Amino acid sequence: MRVHVLLTLALAEAAQWPAQVIQSCGFSSPNAVVSDVEGSLTLSVPKLCGAVNYPCRHALFAAVNAMRDDAFKDIYKCALPWDRQEKLVMASFVVQGLKPQQYGQWGTWLGNAFAHCPDLSGFEPKASTSYPDAGGIRFLVSGTGTAHDNAKIEQCLGSNMQASSGLSWSRITVSNFGISKVESEPLFQIGMKNFMILLRFGAVILVALGLYGIVAVCAYYSGVKWLQPILLCWPEVCDGRGCFVYRVLCCPFVLIWHAFYIYCFHCCHSYISFLCMPACFKGMCWDDFQDPEFPPNDNSLGKLKGDTAGGLIHQGGGTDWVRAAEIAEKDGWKRTVKTIEGHNFLMVASKHLICCRIAALATRRHRRGVKGQLGTEWKTIVIDEKIPCYAGTTKPRFAQANSREIWVLLMEKAFAKMYGGYDKLEGGVMSWALSAITGNPAVNFLRMSGVWNAFKPAGGGQLTQEGEFSDDEFFKFLHRIRRNGAFICCSTIVPPDRKGLINGHAYSVLDLQTVAPDVTSGEYFRMVQIRNPHGQGEWQGAWSDKSPLWEKHPRVKRKILGGEEPKDDGSFWMQWEDFVVFWKDVQVVDCDTNIHTVAMPDYDEETWCGPIISSLQGCFEYWCCCVGCKRLYLGRAGGKNLEEMKKDMNNQCGYDQRGFYCHLFERRAVADDAYLSSDEESGMLRR
Repeated sequence: MRVHVLLTLALAEAAQWPAQVIQSCGFSSPNAVVSDVEGSLTLSVPKLCGAVNYPCRHALFAAVNAMRDDAFKDIYKCALPWDRQEKLVMASFVVQGLKPQQYGQWGTWLGNAFAHCPDLSGFEPKASTSYPDAGGIRFLVSGTGTAHDNAKIEQCLGSNMQASSGLSWSRITVSNFGISKVESEPLFQIGMKNFMILLRFGAVILVALGLYGIVAVCAYYSGVKWLQPILLCWPEVCDGRGCFVYRVLCCPFVLIWHAFYIYCFHCCHSYISFLCMPACFKGMCWDDFQDPEFPPNDNSLGKLKGDTAGGLIHQGGGTDWVRAAEIAEKDGWKRTVKTIEGHNFLMVASKHLICCRIAALATRRHRRGVKGQLGTEWKTIVIDEKIPCYAGTTKPRFAQANSREIWVLLMEKAFAKMYGGYDKLEGGVMSWALSAITGNPAVNFLRMSGVWNAFKPAGGGQLTQEGEFSDDEFFKFLHRIRRNGAFICCSTIVPPDRKGLINGHAYSVLDLQTVAPDVTSGEYFRMVQIRNPHGQGEWQGAWSDKSPLWEKHPRVKRKILGGEEPKDDGSFWMQWEDFVVFWKDVQVVDCDTNIHTVAMPDYDEETWCGPIISSLQGCFEYWCCCVGCKRLYLGRAGGKNLEEMKKDMNNQCGYDQRGFYCHLFERRAVADDAYLSSDEESGMLRR
């Protein structure tokens, strides 16, 4: 079977086929043969369709694309469907009596003719194409099945196409009907060609990487300052920083890499860890460990005094050192122990140095980065899982964790080992505890004479003053920096009437919000959410759990509590106007918010599908909710000093780590149920 391919070219007489076409198709002349059919080029290619002639078809397609001709694209497919899994045959026939201007109707007429021809009932068409040939139109129809009696088929197709067209002035006839097999290229050959393409592409990549490595080494040792940021900025690019052009070009690859590492890698690690936990793997994957440097005995406890601020004095008594896994088993967890689940925990029996940090850290479920600083050193603390408990029980003597969370117990033990005993954790400086775990510098704020003075530790127990804030400015500062992820703690109760608060305890500030009691009034409340990590000693003044103000201002309740009732869980809300009266000392540690602070959501390890569900949920948030892009390119570095922390403090509208915000309609801050008696006694009247 001969297939004639028509290629419409603007300058047909001067056209020549490229050498690749001549070589692949075996042409004798580089010149295209010019026919008189509307100035088109006619090329005769034997068995182009239905034969093993892929190189020729591919070369023709490349040549036509190079000549910017679109007429050949349909014919290039040779009427073959994309699906080549079935064994195909090709029906070829010539139809006379059709006019070129009726081209758009040929397909419909032909389809009706195939459907109503009994001799073609065993042939199922798949795809077709056509081109002028011998005074008519040559049709190629690929399909499956077979057909017999070509003469009847030609007569049937002609009469059915005549009936479908409704043309009375032109007689449609079909001739030269025949069916041949379609010999497609073997799958192995296609696979080998694709492999060779990939091999060549890989070789090009390797050569490019080699050249880049040579140039990068030269740039590194040459000391040329302008060249190094261009060639050696890949660590910054992977963190969403560095050259803008690189960030744009590498964005998809960087996002995919972080998504794979955060979700896929940690999901697989969870399952591998779970499979290695059975006792049969003891000695191979894990083994019992007892820390000889911090043994489970009274020497590690030290001379305990208790929580003197809360009025709990150490009463002595025996101590049993119990494995953390056994402590978790009391809640029905028999095999695995979740280290961090949320922030449901209590701290009792002693005021630990790290209790404020633990309370604050519970609101952040991602891993913190480690940053070096001159004069400091990061230290790795290795501990076992033996936790001091009351004799005969599995109740820990110090830090308590609700549900199955044991991370607070292990962190407490690490600090106890670092300082030489649990007794060394009674008391301490909150700002140091925050910096010790996060690696970020802390700023202390002391309220003196109605002004908040900022101090930064200068070493040797000394403080350096950095600035000061009024009460209104300080709220804006804390509100802004908390939305960006900073840790905030407060301590030192000033008034004698403490309204349920415990002086000497470290409280953590969870949130600061502005809420309008009425949308149209322009007035707003400034609210602060605080938590006592000991789980008791809540605020008893305005906006406490039993305060009638929640019912008096239902919109405030809906915005802050989400419609739920206040709970006695250690956390409570205060007006800012009351906060500045009662609290004297506030510590702030700003934190980085970047791609390294993204982690898998919490999941239930009791079920096998827990890590998978968590990974899918995390991937949905990462891609569909733009968490990955936001953290990678809109993240922020934690402030190293007060000036960096104050950045954008006075912005009325903008975007931060919690999303968009706008304070344009907040014109006047108001208070309700004012606390006055202790203000006058302490000489600090609220303004």
